[in-house]
Amino acid sequence: MFINLIDRFGTTLNLSQNEALESDFVKQLCTDLIHGHIVVVDTNRNQVFAIKEDSEILERNSF
Repeated sequence: MFINLIDRFGTTLNLSQNEALESDFVKQLCTDLIHGHIVVVDTNRNQVFAIKEDSEILERNSF
């Protein structure tokens, strides 16, 4: 299951499969998903958000 997520994140971030597998950023996104957080990738603004709890938004800038 996670290989599909890693591939999708890698494609969105313009990373090869190996680069995505080694990326700490992609690992953090997968960890956020495991913990039940919502992850929003906005490629137009080059921003990634992890939303946890009701109103807490963690901004993750990757690009």
